[in-house]
Amino acid sequence: MRCAASVVFDVYLWLTEARFTSSESCPAKLNVLPIFSQLLSTRKALLKKTMDLANEVRGLLKVFGVRLHRTVRHGSFDGLVRPMIEMDDVLSHVITPLLYARTVLLQHFLELQPTHC
Repeated sequence: MRCAASVVFDVYLWLTEARFTSSESCPAKLNVLPIFSQLLSTRKALLKKTMDLANEVRGLLKVFGVRLHRTVRHGSFDGLVRPMIEMDDVLSHVITPLLYARTVLLQHFLELQPTHC
């Protein structure tokens, strides 16, 4: 079964490829485009908040003298950070909730990806 994001994306592609002479000839186009726009906006907001939390974690680690590589993939960020923070109880207590929130946001972002449905 396909997810809603994939269906909306496919309908949007079909509508943009189809040539309609007027909006009356395709009333579905009027209903799908705002949904697709909202889907893109939601995905963009989730990715931005995911990156904001990653940068917050980087800043907290920097205060404690730990620096991460400049480029770390979204999926490998937690695996790289968790071993570093397990050494210090205070650091672990501060950063673990941020990592959890970041993971949840990333999972929701990936659910809205048309290719992951």
